[in-house]
Amino acid sequence: TNVTIKLTEFNIQGLDTITAFNLMENNYDQGSVPADRMKYTLNHTMFVDGITFLMDIDINLARGDWVTYSPECGSIPIIDCDLDSVQLSFQFGLTLSVVKMTASIFSAFQPDLLDDVQVGQILGRDFRSDPLEALRETSRCLAPAFHALFFSSLGLSIDEIFDPVSIIPDSSGLAVL
Repeated sequence: TNVTIKLTEFNIQGLDTITAFNLMENNYDQGSVPADRMKYTLNHTMFVDGITFLMDIDINLARGDWVTYSPECGSIPIIDCDLDSVQLSFQFGLTLSVVKMTASIFSAFQPDLLDDVQVGQILGRDFRSDPLEALRETSRCLAPAFHALFFSSLGLSIDEIFDPVSIIPDSSGLAVL
């Protein structure tokens, strides 16, 4: 049996509740004398008071025993014996409160190799039509300059996860399962 699950829409609400957003800080120039590796470590933080993720999901169930099995085919309300598949749709939502994300990224690169990269090689990419290909091509331009690039720490703290919400339209057929 063939099952297709498609995420048709993804929304993030609550980005206006960001209380801290700091990128590429290393505190090296603030009088501290960190270890040499700290010169190459960038710290990133983002705090959000409340954030909600909403997803619209479509499920396509192709004909198969587990979909159409019943003593008489019409006994399951959403199954029509003449259909080759059944389309179900619903919305799923998840709300998180007081989310704190931190990351430290260690990078060791050769600045002289970055000097050879032209801005057009990075900015001239069409990220709208094929974002993965554009990202791949951009990273091919920058990769030779990097000897190391990794997360030295990664943190996520969530104070509260509210009960997930499923919104199922009556007409979708999923409500009767």
